Amino acid sequence: MPDAVPLVLWSWVPITLALFWKLPPARAAVACLLGGWLILPTARFADDVASVAFPYWIMPACLPADQWTTKARVIGVALLLGVMAFDPGAWRRLRPTWLDGPMLGWCLVPIASGLANGLGVLGPVADSAYLALSWGVPYLVGRLYFGDPPGIEAFGRGLVASGLCALPFAVLEFAAGPVLYAGLYGFHPYRTPGMERYVGYRPVLFFEDGNQLGIWLAASALAAAWLWRSGRLDRFAGIPGPAVAAILVGQAILTQSAGAVALLAAALLGLEAIRRLDRTWPVAAALGLILLLVGARAANLVDAKALAMKTGVGRGLVEAATGAGRGSFGWRMRVEERAARVALRHPGLGSGRWDWWRAGTEGERPWGLPILVLGQYGLVGWLALLATFAAPTFAFLRLGPPRFWGSTRAGAAAAAGVLSIAGLDAILNPGLPLPLLAGAGGLVGLKGHAAASAAWARRLQGVRA
Repeated sequence: MPDAVPLVLWSWVPITLALFWKLPPARAAVACLLGGWLILPTARFADDVASVAFPYWIMPACLPADQWTTKARVIGVALLLGVMAFDPGAWRRLRPTWLDGPMLGWCLVPIASGLANGLGVLGPVADSAYLALSWGVPYLVGRLYFGDPPGIEAFGRGLVASGLCALPFAVLEFAAGPVLYAGLYGFHPYRTPGMERYVGYRPVLFFEDGNQLGIWLAASALAAAWLWRSGRLDRFAGIPGPAVAAILVGQAILTQSAGAVALLAAALLGLEAIRRLDRTWPVAAALGLILLLVGARAANLVDAKALAMKTGVGRGLVEAATGAGRGSFGWRMRVEERAARVALRHPGLGSGRWDWWRAGTEGERPWGLPILVLGQYGLVGWLALLATFAAPTFAFLRLGPPRFWGSTRAGAAAAAGVLSIAGLDAILNPGLPLPLLAGAGGLVGLKGHAAASAAWARRLQGVRA
């Protein structure tokens, strides 16, 4: 079956075209984005890799590497063709803003890095095209279809549907172990590491690893819980809204990805607290502090473990993680410290190579997405990456007072929460679920929609006067 993986991947293109032919464009886009990530294989891996217990060098699908045909790229191609063939008028609705700049810069940074490092033109342009398809197209789809309140809420409902679709398979793998990918598509590089958990097994399904599935299911649970809490999810597929939210939260816990569950809880509590406080400055302050710490960590100015051990709470968390068998955290920190020294040899635009970490890290690949980007594309790429998450968050905070997060802005609040947990998880885990970026595009589009509505209201008042 592994030899059929490329055929399975590229079959998503005609399936997507059929979806755009039969369904309204927004619904087809949701089905292609979320459905593709839910069921497609990651990539076709070399046969000799299957004999290695832990092939750590295999990169995540969110970054250009030696795997060109991945589901991230195929979904981007399929979506782009679907929009061009069946909804060409959508392009006329697009109104670019300065908030789109970070995503554009992120997609172009491989060209600048390649030229700066003398890597020619063809390879860097191919890497830039990869980012444009895997990152830019989901974001663009969000701009086109999810940039108004009904659209962003429809995206949240799509996440809810994806979580419910995953439920029976997640329960199966919880009991039997991650068996589905191997049974259908063959070798999976990160199927077995970390699969034995506190109770039963950690499911993987058709995701890049169990942690990525954990973040996906946490995102679906957050969307369901917040939409129900806001009165926007009374029933779903015939199931009462409270039951849907409870089922998806329970499923997220079932995956036993401790970080994903913690981020889900923090996001829900944070959304509710800020809504009640009706002030956005705590969110801005928290994000600023996180960016500062991530920057200091990437520059190797801060020893995260040593800093945590200086406080009672931090020391307790480190000891609890170690006692619970989560020793991988300390290993990741040590690898990242060595990798940061290598990455900063080319601070501006990086080395332009995906395997830059082979020189000076004892052959160990760092795990966090920011440090991988720092080594590959330097501080310029690192800043562009952070800005792709910061710009939609800024757009969301500018939509209006937080008291509306539980009513008219419920869909936007859910999308912002989903983007936050995905971005925060990527600090330590590189397997970013790229379809979630459609929510980022929706938030930027929603900011433009709100501004246009306000301008129209002002003009209307002038006419009436």
